[in-house]
Amino acid sequence: MGYYVGIDVGGTFTDVCVANQDGNISVYKTPTLPDIGVGVINGLRLAAEAQGLGLPTFLAQVERFGHGSTVAVNALLQRRGVRVGLITTRGFADTLWISRMMAMTTGLPPEHLTHYRRRKRPDPLMARSLVREAVERIDYRGDVVVALNVDGARHAIRELLDQGIESLAICTLWSFRNPVHERMLREIALELAPDLYVSVSSDLVPVIKEYERMATTVVNAYLGPVVNGYISAMGNELETSGFGNEFFMLNSVGGVIPPKEAALKPIQLLGSGPSGGALASQLLARQIGLPNVLVADMGGTSFDAGLIVEGELLLQTEAVVGNLNLLSPMIGIRSIGTGGGSIAVSADGMLKVGPESAGSFPGPACYGRGGTMPTVTDADLVLGFLNPEYFLSGTMKLDAEAASEAIRKHVAEPLGLSVLDAAAGIREVADQQMADLLRQSTLERGYDPREFCLFAYGGAGPLHACAFGREAGVRSVVVPVAAPVFS
Repeated sequence: MGYYVGIDVGGTFTDVCVANQDGNISVYKTPTLPDIGVGVINGLRLAAEAQGLGLPTFLAQVERFGHGSTVAVNALLQRRGVRVGLITTRGFADTLWISRMMAMTTGLPPEHLTHYRRRKRPDPLMARSLVREAVERIDYRGDVVVALNVDGARHAIRELLDQGIESLAICTLWSFRNPVHERMLREIALELAPDLYVSVSSDLVPVIKEYERMATTVVNAYLGPVVNGYISAMGNELETSGFGNEFFMLNSVGGVIPPKEAALKPIQLLGSGPSGGALASQLLARQIGLPNVLVADMGGTSFDAGLIVEGELLLQTEAVVGNLNLLSPMIGIRSIGTGGGSIAVSADGMLKVGPESAGSFPGPACYGRGGTMPTVTDADLVLGFLNPEYFLSGTMKLDAEAASEAIRKHVAEPLGLSVLDAAAGIREVADQQMADLLRQSTLERGYDPREFCLFAYGGAGPLHACAFGREAGVRSVVVPVAAPVFS
């Protein structure tokens, strides 16, 4: 019997969905491990055992293997990428820092737009000291005005390598009209460091818009080694365990791409995990006759929101992830670093939740794996929303005392609150942050949230849906079957 397997690797849990040729579907959930490939194999082993098969036998019968992942978006939201160097045209080294006039408010809800001049421009994900200029110039027609100074470029790249860069972004003026200089720069970089990850704007986003093109190229370089290591680890584990076919990765527009393309253009994976849930929501909405749906995916690390209008998913050619404008087509989903594993801290007398996440290891304090920082999950447990004896389908027990102690030490005492009040505050802040994103997804696009039904899924979505849905103004909520693995 042939099997079809879908896997989503989140920042906290790995979800596995298996369908056989008769259409029977089974789902499994396992913690995401630091070695992601091993975590995937653990999930597949659960699936194989449920079918009464050994892992190699099961994998040999898998005909299609689709894979969505939040690894890229989580790395970006949590600023866990690599040390990036940038080569650009002489005179344009400050492009990322100058950005656009509206850069200070990109991705912010309307209520956060006060005191505009006090706000800072978005973090360009790299240090200004890691930018080098190349003597070269191509004009708007694609004609070479100033030939590339090869010796100067080689010296500049060598300087960046000496400063310990792990990847290199190359973005020069008008390269989308003539990429010759960018390709020469890439050749020089790989000559000096054959294993260096290089992101080239003319290959990645060959379009006009200088700042957005450069920002997108830098983000691609920032994520490249992280995604590469992830794909390599998972591919090796699958091959060792007996899977002989090629697996495909879900991209940001709901299609699939081979791993090699994903490794070259990890920017395409920023909406990988969320797009799976959006596509599933579209199908479910059509089946139950709901034309307008607000989709909300709350996982362990991030929260994603999108819209279905008159039965169709909204698409966009540019994406806002965090507060960065990127030239990356995707289903119109917005993401923030709020999830069940989001860490709560007292900062300057204020309660702050996320975007840092405890992940699965050590995880929230209540997991009993050595985590000491309080999270949204710890707050939910202390408030009685979670059954400590039946977590992860009863395969994992939660430590309520550890959750209370973490909240007491890091939130309650610094803010002069009781543990219960602190836990309620953590939950309320998280719900407000998610409601803000839902309002952005509707009101800022000219839609009335009262005209939409909220689809809530993800491991923590149904637990918080009524709270953030009520705050956002929606009037009805649908929780899909198998909501924790819906995306």
